[in-house]
Amino acid sequence: EAAADPDALLMLYRRLQLDHDATLRALIGWLGSVRVDSDSEAIVTLARAHLLIDHFAYAEALESLGRYLRGAPVPEGARQHALLLQAVGFLGLGNRGSARHFLRVAQDINPESDIARTAGYFLDQLP
Repeated sequence: EAAADPDALLMLYRRLQLDHDATLRALIGWLGSVRVDSDSEAIVTLARAHLLIDHFAYAEALESLGRYLRGAPVPEGARQHALLLQAVGFLGLGNRGSARHFLRVAQDINPESDIARTAGYFLDQLP
């Protein structure tokens, strides 16, 4: 039985990673361009923001979430989720002050929610 060539395996891994990144970018682009009704807007916006954050595109996530929150009235749960994601985006950019602000605002919306507990956990972890 022949041994696998480590260089070939590394090249295959890099190719798969590039394909994965390209697929993620395509999905992010599609989610940014799709037209949805107001009931689906929260789902699409929050999913896109999650993908952007997972892809370390913090500024783009913050821009998308900011547009969403400045737009039409946002349901309470979606607003709280978007604020938590904004805090994560600011943390990713190294802006702890803004992150703290958005974590506190997210907590204040509904202090009994899972998102508020998550925001509290993040606040406890920040120096």
